[in-house]
Amino acid sequence: MTIQIRLSLLFAVVVETLLGMVFLVLYFTIAADRKQDFFEQLEVKALTVADVFFNADELDRNALNAARKSFRGILSSSQVIILDSVGHCIYINDSAFAERLSLFQPIALDSALYSFLSPAAIASARQGSVLHITNNATHTLYLLHPEQNNNYLIIVRAHDETGEQLLADMRFVLFIAAGCVPFIAFAIGLWFSRNALAPVTTMINSANAISLQRLSTRLEEGNGRDEISHLAQAFNQMLVRLDTAYKVQRQFIDHASHELRTPLTIMEGEIGVALFRERSPETYRTSLRSLHTTVQRLSRLTTNLLLLAKIESGAITQTFKAEMFDEILFHAIDDLRSRYPNRAIITEPDTITDLLENVALLCNRELLHTALVNVMDNAVKFSPDKCAVRIQIALFSNQIFCAVVDTGIGIHEEELQHIFTPFYRSQQAANVGGTGIGLAMVRAIIEAHNGAISIQSSLSEGTVILLSLHHL
Repeated sequence: MTIQIRLSLLFAVVVETLLGMVFLVLYFTIAADRKQDFFEQLEVKALTVADVFFNADELDRNALNAARKSFRGILSSSQVIILDSVGHCIYINDSAFAERLSLFQPIALDSALYSFLSPAAIASARQGSVLHITNNATHTLYLLHPEQNNNYLIIVRAHDETGEQLLADMRFVLFIAAGCVPFIAFAIGLWFSRNALAPVTTMINSANAISLQRLSTRLEEGNGRDEISHLAQAFNQMLVRLDTAYKVQRQFIDHASHELRTPLTIMEGEIGVALFRERSPETYRTSLRSLHTTVQRLSRLTTNLLLLAKIESGAITQTFKAEMFDEILFHAIDDLRSRYPNRAIITEPDTITDLLENVALLCNRELLHTALVNVMDNAVKFSPDKCAVRIQIALFSNQIFCAVVDTGIGIHEEELQHIFTPFYRSQQAANVGGTGIGLAMVRAIIEAHNGAISIQSSLSEGTVILLSLHHL
């Protein structure tokens, strides 16, 4: 079931439920008002009959007939009975004004009239003043009327045909409306949802057209203000990241295959030459030394590639713990000095030991050591033999800044944007040994530690690589 259908059905159910509640409230309110109005008419009828009946002796014949005509017009289909205090019937409809010795002479009730009188209701009415009883659409009023030291009970019974017909008509109209409203609401909801989700349909069609060869395609972002526009923007940002990652991956694969192919080709050539014919022991030793060097380079390359993949996967963050930064820094400097014993490596300021005392950070010690060694190793390799490499340290707030400064060959300004790309080698570094992924690995390590790395360089003047990390 599509979202459009689900939204339309939900809209239809909500509208039907709300209208159903409104219809019920409206129906029962009108029914209650109609019932109350009918009881008021019954009470008017009872009081009018009582007024004429108990004052009949004081009226002449013409006035009495006029008064009788007036109350006949009020609920003409009603039945009126008056009982005296001992329960004798002294009035049934208009029969009290027939020729009788007295208006208060008891009248015999036939079984039909007597059947609707409730003894319990009569007893209850005599305890109060007014009692209303409803049976279906037939309403009965019991009214206690004290007169001439006697408590008379006036009973008025009528069938509310007009009210019953009104409620029947209302039920019919509301039933038809309740049956038609869901279909109308569903149609309206479908139209609204279709228009509201039209941009999503466009997005789906555009997304289906995107492939590896068309990752540069972008979705329409609309007005840029509603949620669908924000969704399109999020997809476009994701496509930018995917496009960039795909290009980097393709470039990485191309460079990696080239870098791996070169040592493998060298090894294949050396082995082929050695096996071509019998060689002297010295020739075999030379070939083995060449193979050993090539295997070491291949081992470093594969190790660095695996390490880079592990770093970028985010798995290393689980190994972080608090470490003293000065221990990591000086260990890296010692490693570098052991590699290049004749090179000067200067730390600044002179009070660096005191500056870094008790400065710790949450990190992976081995990875951070690798990053520092790689940056320092590059500074040594790309600077003249007699030029010193300076390590400058500064603390600011909760950050450690470590700058590695050399006065070497430098990097061309146009190449700086590619310097952290795996296997990218600048023209100045073409003749210098290395795997080409050192700085890419350094950036991955630093960013995994929520740090930052930046580079400034001028051709033939030197390079400054600045690392910033958060300390505890």
